[in-house]
Amino acid sequence: MKQISIINQLDIDEGKVVTNKSDNYDAVFLKQGSLDGACGPYCVIMALLITGAVTLDEVHDLWNIKLSSRLGKLIKGMRKHDTLFSDGTTINELATLLDNSFGRILKTVTSEASGKKLIPFIIAQLKNNYPVIVGVKNGKFAHWLLAVGFEKEEDVSKLFFLDPSGIDTSNYWNAAIDLISKQSGRYPYAWINHNESSNEFIQFEEAIAIKSI
Repeated sequence: MKQISIINQLDIDEGKVVTNKSDNYDAVFLKQGSLDGACGPYCVIMALLITGAVTLDEVHDLWNIKLSSRLGKLIKGMRKHDTLFSDGTTINELATLLDNSFGRILKTVTSEASGKKLIPFIIAQLKNNYPVIVGVKNGKFAHWLLAVGFEKEEDVSKLFFLDPSGIDTSNYWNAAIDLISKQSGRYPYAWINHNESSNEFIQFEEAIAIKSI
């Protein structure tokens, strides 16, 4: 029997995925383009919303944020390292930016593993209810996704994500990667229906979990 597990900070309210760590039940999905930036920073801010470390009002007013605040320090660091406006972000950049800004209230846990060796790390963090920023790639692109849950039969069969480049969602996730129906080669895992009705095959590369202290 299939079972779906979603990190416990998330709820659905009025057709939106929201965080129960916010008094206002803030929506957590941010579509790339709603703020300036690449996919890595979007995943970071969605994770911060999920943990209740920032509010949606703060996120939507980034240009007027106090640079002495935690979020202000994060944005300042992103601008300084050009990660807010560039095409890519490394796992170490994300960890450093978070540790330097939210280190008193959040802890980051990273894994530089890749491929199937990274999957147990992702699942373990999700079981502890930590959102996990996961790198995926193939020969055409590299991208960051925010893992929020999984589907399990005998083993975990799918990972569920919020994808900042994906469609707005009234579900807990808007992207899924199949761990069971694999193909051979460098990019074995199917990102389900990523290209409308067809799969995109990818490999996992690095991850960072974010948890409240």
